[in-house]
Amino acid sequence: MYRLQGALPIDKWGVVQNLSVSPAGGQYRTTKHKYKMTIADDAVVSSSDLADESNFLSLAKYEEIQNGTLKPNFLIDVIGRVHELGDVQTVQVGGEDKKRVQFRLVDTEGNNIACCLWENYAEQLEPFTEDKDQTIVCLIRFAKIKDFRGEVQITNAFHATRLYLNPMIPELTDLTERLSDDHLSVALVDKQDGKKDGKRIKYDWNDAEIKSIAEVNEANQTVAPARTTPLPIGSRSPPTNHIQGINAMDGMARNKA
Repeated sequence: MYRLQGALPIDKWGVVQNLSVSPAGGQYRTTKHKYKMTIADDAVVSSSDLADESNFLSLAKYEEIQNGTLKPNFLIDVIGRVHELGDVQTVQVGGEDKKRVQFRLVDTEGNNIACCLWENYAEQLEPFTEDKDQTIVCLIRFAKIKDFRGEVQITNAFHATRLYLNPMIPELTDLTERLSDDHLSVALVDKQDGKKDGKRIKYDWNDAEIKSIAEVNEANQTVAPARTTPLPIGSRSPPTNHIQGINAMDGMARNKA
């Protein structure tokens, strides 16, 4: 697998030979495809003339994250403006020091949702903690939905998640500009006492449950081996037959998730 990681650079397209197809299942799935592909150790990866500049985004709606429409066994794409950015802290998790940062994401309608990022994802936000008045638009790809002490949270899914700060992505230009509007306000939320508040209770993540990938992976029985059929990794849409190239963007992340 380490050999294939070098042969499948992120954001590059290629053709993969020697893989198997099996039913998709388990937690932290990166797509809603009914099937997944497993790349064998003896797989052959070659360059492809086919390329697609699309980022294959599928942005989740905040309402669907919070009301349970989106299930936690699927990873999601979410974008918003960073609000209430905390300091990057070092906490003890399982006897090890880990960095984390907590904040809220706000969408263009003022809806907000809690976020907590760990390790290298937290480090990417660290330079912004020195000037918390600056505007930060945050795109999180393959984010994990987690219910923590009665509140829905967004966090990174091990190392599969991809984080973009103030992304310069053509298909997000209009959305990024609206999120950067200085007049964007946070919607008021109901409190138990009937009053309104612009923010929710902040929780301590020190006792958050941490699991390894090995603990959450589920074994799937291989049902359809394929020797030379290439499949698209980058797209969230299921392939109808076959395609000449695969997008290696997030490819290794999808195999790990």
